[in-house]
Amino acid sequence: MDFVQKQYDSWNIQSVERDNFGYDLICTKDSIVKNVEVKGVSGREPAFIITANEVEQANKNPNFVLWVVTSALNSPKGYCWTGCEMLSQFQLKPIQYVARLRPIFRVEKERGCYI
Repeated sequence: MDFVQKQYDSWNIQSVERDNFGYDLICTKDSIVKNVEVKGVSGREPAFIITANEVEQANKNPNFVLWVVTSALNSPKGYCWTGCEMLSQFQLKPIQYVARLRPIFRVEKERGCYI
């Protein structure tokens, strides 16, 4: 986070990490607004976990910016993408799902499955 905040040194920076907006920082300078999501990884490859909320921001928010800081623990190097760039340059793969019972749950055997 410190690495990215230094990139916006002359900007007004507000941390919104706990507000679940889909980004971590609101950076403003004059009339420019950047909604910045920060990902830090220990390795050299910019591979990271991204939430559905963050992907939604990349899709719909023209102010969304993704920063990935690689080698974050020893010699950080930062990479920056707009939401559109991120969506076109990264392959997204689901790694988990939320399972909830459907509103009407019947226990009937149909084609080997209970529905």
